[in-house]
Amino acid sequence: MSIGQRIRSIREGKGLKQTEVAERSGMQQGTYSQLENDLFEARPETLEKVGQALGLTTSEMEDLMIESKLRELKMLDPDFVMMLKDVRNMTTVEKQSIMDAYELVKLKRERNK
Repeated sequence: MSIGQRIRSIREGKGLKQTEVAERSGMQQGTYSQLENDLFEARPETLEKVGQALGLTTSEMEDLMIESKLRELKMLDPDFVMMLKDVRNMTTVEKQSIMDAYELVKLKRERNK
């Protein structure tokens, strides 16, 4: 599901009309409709305004953007998606440990070529 489709699904789930969300987010209704129909890629600040208009937390909107990008990249391994969503809750040391492990995997892959 694209980010536009997800936004539409959230809006419909909350019983809101496009005009309501567009007005709350400071957008023209036609522009908002284009967003829901994936006719343009919105800037993060625009998505944040839409998320606020929908009553989403910043964290929920970030999750939506991460999920959308992962789907675009066809990286749908559920464990991997959960790990990426959890990164924002990690300490700097935990993040560095993951980066170190990733570097080791890359090195091993290079040696096996």
